[in-house]
Amino acid sequence: MSDHAPNRKDKKPASASKSKRPAPKNRLVESLEERHLLAVSPQLVAIQPNSGDVLADGAQRHVAPEELTLVFSELQQIDPTTLDGIQVIRSGFDGTFDGVTDVIVQPGYVGVNPDRTNEVIVRFAESLPDDTYRIQISAIDDTTRNLTALRNVEGDPFLPRLAGADRTIITFDLDLGAQVVGVVPQPITRGSDGSLIVLQPDPSLFQQ
Repeated sequence: MSDHAPNRKDKKPASASKSKRPAPKNRLVESLEERHLLAVSPQLVAIQPNSGDVLADGAQRHVAPEELTLVFSELQQIDPTTLDGIQVIRSGFDGTFDGVTDVIVQPGYVGVNPDRTNEVIVRFAESLPDDTYRIQISAIDDTTRNLTALRNVEGDPFLPRLAGADRTIITFDLDLGAQVVGVVPQPITRGSDGSLIVLQPDPSLFQQ
């Protein structure tokens, strides 16, 4: 009995130390990494049109996009009340952005993707004409320059690609080529033998 009692005492500290065992280190690291990712500002990863390749800065496209999906860094939750921080502007057919002829394109819809909260969908209300376009994402609030910062739900503002910049700008050209805008039918009649005869237009119709 005297030999057994000390063994019984030895088991108690072992049991206590087992109950206070710290969480696995890798699980703690994963938790800290996730918290760090949630704390950083959203950064632009890509802009994906509804058709074709990812939109690159300075690209020329021959098909007008109907919709753009702006993809930001993983685990971000974009604040839907700050979507004014995303603007699409066209030059006004002069190829320059001087603030004089610039035209702000009013989308038909702008919203956060409910399935991927790090994505913003911009859907255009009308077909985009041939022009030079600028997609602008603001990182600051400045009413004098019509800038509103895009933010995540934590309030962190958008982080531009260029350090110290107040916005990120992606520029692209639309060159849609010649388009058929209307067809004028040529008057025809059928001859007695059943053949088709094209009638010549009356010149007096074109006189002013």
